[in-house]
Amino acid sequence: MQLAARCKTTQWNIARLERGANEPTLERVRALVRACGLELAITMTPINDSELAALQRNLDLTPDQRVRRIVGLARFVQSGRAAMAAING
Repeated sequence: MQLAARCKTTQWNIARLERGANEPTLERVRALVRACGLELAITMTPINDSELAALQRNLDLTPDQRVRRIVGLARFVQSGRAAMAAING
């Protein structure tokens, strides 16, 4: 409700944005960000083709393969944290 008041709109409009029922304009996004005490900075950067290639490789995986990859990564991180805890004390 506070966000709606800060943006001079209704809670109904905010709820529609949150549900994805309404696509905000750039000015609306700026107002929302400003209402949260932040500033929206838009910059242009060169395209990093290696990131796009990695994204495409992930999109080519099945959902099951993606989950297995994430679980494996989580286990790797847990093992690293356990090893660091053992070293530190």
